[in-house]
Amino acid sequence: MIKYNVKHFFCAIIVLFLILYIGIALIQCRSWNIAEVKWSEDVLWLRNISYALTVETLLAFVFIKWLWKFKMFKFLVRKPCLSGKWTGCLEYDYNGEHQKKKTEIYIKQDFFRTIIKLKTDESESFSVAAQFDIDEDRGIKRLFYNYQNEPKPEFRDRSPIHYGAVRLNISDDSKKLDGEYWTSRKSVGTISLKRKHK
Repeated sequence: MIKYNVKHFFCAIIVLFLILYIGIALIQCRSWNIAEVKWSEDVLWLRNISYALTVETLLAFVFIKWLWKFKMFKFLVRKPCLSGKWTGCLEYDYNGEHQKKKTEIYIKQDFFRTIIKLKTDESESFSVAAQFDIDEDRGIKRLFYNYQNEPKPEFRDRSPIHYGAVRLNISDDSKKLDGEYWTSRKSVGTISLKRKHK
């Protein structure tokens, strides 16, 4: 699990609200000289609360959708942005045979969700749930996810629809993923990936 510093989130929300509130008040009275402002006459105190909250809500939406990915917000957001296309290979043992297969992974991510889609020449899998394990004290930076795999119809006689779990280690620069996976059909394997593009 990621250890978020809730105090930082709370402080950022309060500070942003105060900046917006004072900024709206100064715009209303059309003076950037605080000494000249007639605070009791020029400023609509209660209405400004709703203005500031509306603007802050819009900014929060933009942050959750896009801005969280930027490095300048690393003090608030501990998880890396892995969105994009990844290529690599799977190595696995199934029915007593060791096999190797090229694969592509597509990761779609926002502040709250991570969706992973894996494709090979025989099947596709889709994540059911995903969770980061980021702990700088222990030197751990991982992505765990569960998935459902759906082989193409022509391969289902030897490879039925199944479920699995994956543990991926994330490199320091977030350009490589490697780890292992397990499936409900009692196969195990390793996976290694490189980011192709965002």
